[in-house]
Amino acid sequence: IKQLVREVNVNAIYFNAWEHDDEIDPILSIIYTIINNFDLLASTKKYDSSNFLDKVSSLINLLSLGTVNINSPIRERDLVQSIRLKEEIKLKLQEVLDDIIIENCQKLVIFVDELDRCKPDYSISLLERIRHYFNDERIVIVLTTNIKELINIINTRYGNEFSSAKYLD
Repeated sequence: IKQLVREVNVNAIYFNAWEHDDEIDPILSIIYTIINNFDLLASTKKYDSSNFLDKVSSLINLLSLGTVNINSPIRERDLVQSIRLKEEIKLKLQEVLDDIIIENCQKLVIFVDELDRCKPDYSISLLERIRHYFNDERIVIVLTTNIKELINIINTRYGNEFSSAKYLD
């Protein structure tokens, strides 16, 4: 196995979700953790760090400002903008991840821990954001959690009749 890890060039990141559940967006928290893990802001990296910072900055701006108020009436223009924003976030996130993976490894494994200890909204948001935005065969997400507690969190949000186990599959 060690030989295979060396050949494939795998890197692993540990993300303690509970330590970040007071932050605005789980994607930003994960990106922040990855940047710190690889020390990507150091000037000794091979790639153009200012270009990388521009990409990260653009991603942060999109994620923090691009929310739609679900309680307000949604006009067609708002819906189109929302769809465009989601696609732009996917693109920017993919650019950032491409730079990280190309420079540092061939496969990136992200261990997400303590999900069952997070605020319910953050736990569910983290699961949904991972599902929507980390669709890359070079990235493996490993969730370590108390599954019974996570099912309770999901049931609290969607109701006891909701099939939480199927949702998690």
